[in-house]
Amino acid sequence: MLMVLSRSGLLAGPPQTINFKKRKFAINARKTYSTTLNVDLITEIRSLSQRKTKNQNDLIEEAIQDVLKKYKDQDRPEPSFTGLFLLQTLPKNTKQDMH
Repeated sequence: MLMVLSRSGLLAGPPQTINFKKRKFAINARKTYSTTLNVDLITEIRSLSQRKTKNQNDLIEEAIQDVLKKYKDQDRPEPSFTGLFLLQTLPKNTKQDMH
């Protein structure tokens, strides 16, 4: 038996599955992910969950989506130690040419 859990509003209608060689695979499948959180954050998310009548999991997923959206445009890699070292070792005239 295949059960698919979904956030409210994410999937319209019954859970969607794909039949592939007589096996069912869920679209937007979910997986358990455990972590530790600050106790104060847990208290706040529980309180918010009760006030908004939303699941704690839905609120945490929403927060993760917001963080991913926030950093999406910042995908350029930070300069590495090696890159900074190489930049410092260039002759002075080469550094000026780069500007």
